[in-house]
Amino acid sequence: MPYTKDNAALADSFSYGELLTRGALVISVFVIAAFMIYMRVGLIADGSFFLIKEISQKFVFYGGFSSRYLADFATQVPVLLAIHASLSKIKMLTYLQSVGLILVPSIIWAASLIKTFRSPIFIAIYCLYCTSFLNAIIYPISESLISIAMFVCIATWLVTAPVKHNADKALLILLSALSVASYASTLITGPILLYALYCNVRDFSGAPRRFKWVA
Repeated sequence: MPYTKDNAALADSFSYGELLTRGALVISVFVIAAFMIYMRVGLIADGSFFLIKEISQKFVFYGGFSSRYLADFATQVPVLLAIHASLSKIKMLTYLQSVGLILVPSIIWAASLIKTFRSPIFIAIYCLYCTSFLNAIIYPISESLISIAMFVCIATWLVTAPVKHNADKALLILLSALSVASYASTLITGPILLYALYCNVRDFSGAPRRFKWVA
C-alpha cells in the first residue's frame, strides 16, 4: 500500500494488542531460524555437497552459476571464517552452514517486517515470508532464498515511506545493484528496483503505483 497521510495516521491507531501481535510475528522469524539452525536444515539436499566443497577448497563455492556470486558469498561466510580461523570440527561447521543459509535471509525478512511494522502491509509481508521462505526451505541451498528476501526488503522500503536521506538512497542503490548478482532472475528485477528508486526520489506520490504496475 502506498505511503499517504491517511496511511500514516492509520499507523498510529494500532492498539496495544495489535502491536504486541506484530512484535511476536517479528520475533517468530528468529525463533524459526534458530530451530532450523539447531536441526541443521542447511545440510538438506545439496547443502552437504556445498559444505564439502567449501571445506576442501577453503573458498566460496559458486556451484557453476556466475549470476549467484553474492548469494553464495553471503551464505558461506560463516563457514569460511571458521575454516580460516582453524576451527575445523565438522559438527560445528554443519551448524555454521545452516547459520549462513537460514539466518542471513531471515535477518533480511525481519528488516522488511520492522520497516513495515506500523504499515497496513505488514501482514501481507509476513504472509509472503511464510509462502516463499518457509515453503522453499526444503531446498535451503538455493540462492533464491536470499534473492527474494532482498527484493522484498528493497521494495517495501520504497513503497512505505519517502526516501529522503542520501544515505538511504545510496543504500538502496547499492542493494539493488548487488541483487543482480544474487540470482539469474534479478538481472531483470535489479534494474526494476533501480527504476522504482528513481521514481521514488523524483516524485514519491506516484512512484509506488508505477512500481507496482511494473512489478
